[in-house]
Amino acid sequence: MTIKKIIILIGCLVAGALFFFFQQDLLIVHFGWLNTNQTIKSEKIGQFCKRQVSIIFWKDTTWRSQSESILWKDSDLAESLKHLINAWIMHIQEEKLIDYAVCLRHVALSTTNQVIISFNRSLLQDEWSIRQKMYFMEGLLKTIGKAVSSIQEVLFLVDEHYLEDDRLDFSVPWRVDGFLEEINSLNP
Repeated sequence: MTIKKIIILIGCLVAGALFFFFQQDLLIVHFGWLNTNQTIKSEKIGQFCKRQVSIIFWKDTTWRSQSESILWKDSDLAESLKHLINAWIMHIQEEKLIDYAVCLRHVALSTTNQVIISFNRSLLQDEWSIRQKMYFMEGLLKTIGKAVSSIQEVLFLVDEHYLEDDRLDFSVPWRVDGFLEEINSLNP
Protein backbone atom coordinates (compact mmCIF):
# COMPACT_ATOMS: atom_id res chain seq x y z
CA MET A 1 0.00 0.00 0.00
CA THR A 2 1.19 3.42 -0.76
CA ILE A 3 1.25 6.33 1.63
CA LYS A 4 -1.51 8.08 -0.31
CA LYS A 5 -3.89 5.11 0.14
CA ILE A 6 -3.09 4.88 3.87
CA ILE A 7 -3.82 8.59 4.37
CA ILE A 8 -7.13 8.28 2.48
CA LEU A 9 -8.04 5.17 4.52
CA ILE A 10 -7.24 6.90 7.84
CA GLY A 11 -9.14 10.02 6.73
CA CYS A 12 -12.22 7.98 5.84
CA LEU A 13 -11.97 6.07 9.13
CA VAL A 14 -11.78 9.30 11.16
CA ALA A 15 -14.63 10.90 9.17
CA GLY A 16 -16.77 7.78 9.65
CA ALA A 17 -16.03 7.66 13.38
CA LEU A 18 -16.89 11.36 13.78
CA PHE A 19 -20.14 10.88 11.86
CA PHE A 20 -21.04 7.85 14.02
CA PHE A 21 -20.29 9.70 17.27
CA PHE A 22 -22.33 12.69 16.08
CA GLN A 23 -25.31 10.45 15.16
CA GLN A 24 -25.18 8.66 18.54
CA ASP A 25 -25.00 12.00 20.44
CA LEU A 26 -21.58 11.08 21.77
CA LEU A 27 -20.15 14.13 20.05
CA ILE A 28 -21.93 17.45 20.44
CA VAL A 29 -21.00 20.33 18.20
CA HIS A 30 -22.15 23.81 19.15
CA PHE A 31 -21.84 26.71 16.77
CA GLY A 32 -21.91 29.99 18.69
CA TRP A 33 -23.25 31.91 15.73
CA LEU A 34 -26.30 29.62 15.48
CA ASN A 35 -28.96 30.65 18.01
CA THR A 36 -31.09 27.57 18.79
CA ASN A 37 -32.88 28.80 21.93
CA GLN A 38 -36.16 29.44 20.14
CA THR A 39 -36.23 26.05 18.42
CA ILE A 40 -35.51 24.26 21.69
CA LYS A 41 -38.34 26.10 23.48
CA SER A 42 -40.85 25.22 20.79
CA GLU A 43 -39.78 21.56 20.80
CA LYS A 44 -40.32 21.22 24.55
CA ILE A 45 -43.97 22.28 24.34
CA GLY A 46 -46.09 19.15 24.50
CA GLN A 47 -43.16 16.84 25.17
CA PHE A 48 -42.25 14.82 28.22
CA CYS A 49 -39.89 16.10 30.87
CA LYS A 50 -38.26 14.32 33.80
CA ARG A 51 -39.94 14.67 37.18
CA GLN A 52 -38.92 13.42 40.61
CA VAL A 53 -41.67 11.43 42.34
CA SER A 54 -41.87 9.42 45.54
CA ILE A 55 -42.50 5.70 45.25
CA ILE A 56 -44.18 4.71 48.52
CA PHE A 57 -44.59 1.14 49.75
CA TRP A 58 -44.98 -0.89 52.95
CA LYS A 59 -42.14 -3.22 53.86
CA ASP A 60 -41.03 -4.80 57.13
CA THR A 61 -43.73 -3.08 59.21
CA THR A 62 -42.85 0.44 58.07
CA TRP A 63 -43.56 2.83 55.23
CA ARG A 64 -40.69 3.26 52.80
CA SER A 65 -40.27 5.98 50.22
CA GLN A 66 -37.82 6.21 47.38
CA SER A 67 -37.32 9.09 45.00
CA GLU A 68 -37.58 8.10 41.35
CA SER A 69 -37.14 10.08 38.15
CA ILE A 70 -39.90 9.40 35.61
CA LEU A 71 -41.17 10.91 32.39
CA TRP A 72 -44.00 13.38 32.94
CA LYS A 73 -46.27 15.29 30.58
CA ASP A 74 -48.50 17.91 32.15
CA SER A 75 -50.81 17.99 29.14
CA ASP A 76 -51.43 14.21 29.27
CA LEU A 77 -52.03 13.14 32.86
CA ALA A 78 -53.15 9.61 31.95
CA GLU A 79 -49.86 8.94 30.15
CA SER A 80 -47.90 10.42 33.06
CA LEU A 81 -49.78 8.19 35.49
CA LYS A 82 -48.85 5.16 33.37
CA HIS A 83 -45.19 6.03 33.84
CA LEU A 84 -45.74 6.55 37.59
CA ILE A 85 -47.60 3.28 38.13
CA ASN A 86 -45.12 1.30 36.01
CA ALA A 87 -42.28 2.75 38.10
CA TRP A 88 -44.15 1.69 41.28
CA ILE A 89 -44.69 -1.84 39.92
CA MET A 90 -41.04 -2.17 38.93
CA HIS A 91 -39.96 -0.96 42.35
CA ILE A 92 -42.13 -3.40 44.30
CA GLN A 93 -40.86 -6.21 42.10
CA GLU A 94 -37.25 -5.15 42.80
CA GLU A 95 -38.04 -5.07 46.52
CA LYS A 96 -39.46 -8.62 46.12
CA LEU A 97 -42.85 -7.63 47.51
CA ILE A 98 -44.36 -9.57 44.62
CA ASP A 99 -42.65 -12.34 42.69
CA TYR A 100 -44.85 -12.40 39.60
CA ALA A 101 -45.23 -10.19 36.56
CA VAL A 102 -47.97 -7.58 36.59
CA CYS A 103 -48.55 -5.34 33.60
CA LEU A 104 -50.46 -2.10 33.54
CA ARG A 105 -52.96 -2.21 30.68
CA HIS A 106 -54.86 1.09 30.80
CA VAL A 107 -55.17 4.30 32.78
CA ALA A 108 -58.23 6.50 32.29
CA LEU A 109 -59.33 9.70 33.98
CA SER A 110 -62.91 10.59 34.79
CA THR A 111 -64.37 14.05 35.18
CA THR A 112 -64.87 13.48 38.92
CA ASN A 113 -61.13 13.43 39.81
CA GLN A 114 -61.10 9.65 39.64
CA VAL A 115 -58.51 7.41 37.99
CA ILE A 116 -59.41 4.03 36.54
CA ILE A 117 -56.47 1.63 36.43
CA SER A 118 -56.57 -1.74 34.68
CA PHE A 119 -53.93 -4.45 35.15
CA ASN A 120 -53.45 -7.78 33.38
CA ARG A 121 -53.80 -9.64 36.69
CA SER A 122 -54.40 -8.98 40.36
CA LEU A 123 -51.69 -7.21 42.32
CA LEU A 124 -52.69 -9.15 45.44
CA GLN A 125 -51.82 -12.69 46.46
CA ASP A 126 -54.62 -14.83 47.86
CA GLU A 127 -52.55 -16.00 50.84
CA TRP A 128 -51.92 -12.45 52.09
CA SER A 129 -53.81 -11.26 55.12
CA ILE A 130 -56.31 -8.40 54.83
CA ARG A 131 -53.80 -6.13 56.55
CA GLN A 132 -51.03 -6.99 54.06
CA LYS A 133 -53.38 -6.37 51.13
CA MET A 134 -54.56 -3.05 52.52
CA TYR A 135 -51.05 -1.78 53.22
CA PHE A 136 -49.92 -2.92 49.77
CA MET A 137 -52.75 -1.04 48.02
CA GLU A 138 -52.28 1.97 50.29
CA GLY A 139 -48.71 2.26 48.99
CA LEU A 140 -49.96 2.68 45.42
CA LEU A 141 -52.66 5.11 46.57
CA LYS A 142 -50.13 7.20 48.49
CA THR A 143 -47.77 7.23 45.50
CA ILE A 144 -50.53 8.48 43.18
CA GLY A 145 -51.89 10.98 45.72
CA LYS A 146 -48.49 12.50 46.38
CA ALA A 147 -47.68 12.85 42.66
CA VAL A 148 -51.06 14.30 41.59
CA SER A 149 -52.97 16.25 44.21
CA SER A 150 -56.10 16.67 42.06
CA ILE A 151 -56.89 12.94 42.04
CA GLN A 152 -59.23 11.86 44.81
CA GLU A 153 -60.16 8.25 44.05
CA VAL A 154 -58.80 5.20 42.23
CA LEU A 155 -60.80 2.34 40.75
CA PHE A 156 -58.84 -0.89 40.26
CA LEU A 157 -59.62 -3.26 37.39
CA VAL A 158 -58.21 -6.49 36.00
CA ASP A 159 -58.77 -6.88 32.26
CA GLU A 160 -61.50 -4.21 32.36
CA HIS A 161 -63.43 -5.97 35.17
CA TYR A 162 -63.40 -5.07 38.85
CA LEU A 163 -60.42 -6.48 40.67
CA GLU A 164 -61.77 -9.45 42.61
CA ASP A 165 -60.71 -10.37 46.11
CA ASP A 166 -62.41 -12.56 48.71
CA ARG A 167 -61.92 -10.04 51.50
CA LEU A 168 -61.69 -6.57 49.98
CA ASP A 169 -64.26 -4.71 47.88
CA PHE A 170 -62.81 -3.25 44.68
CA SER A 171 -66.17 -2.54 43.06
CA VAL A 172 -66.04 0.94 44.57
CA PRO A 173 -63.26 3.50 44.12
CA TRP A 174 -60.59 3.72 46.82
CA ARG A 175 -59.74 7.13 48.27
CA VAL A 176 -56.25 8.40 47.53
CA ASP A 177 -55.93 10.16 50.88
CA GLY A 178 -55.94 6.76 52.54
CA PHE A 179 -57.96 4.74 54.94
CA LEU A 180 -55.42 3.05 57.19
CA GLU A 181 -55.21 5.89 59.71
CA GLU A 182 -58.95 5.50 60.36
CA ILE A 183 -58.63 1.74 60.77
CA ASN A 184 -55.58 2.02 63.03
CA SER A 185 -57.39 4.52 65.28
CA LEU A 186 -60.22 1.99 65.75
CA ASN A 187 -57.77 -0.79 66.75
CA PRO A 188 -55.32 0.64 69.30
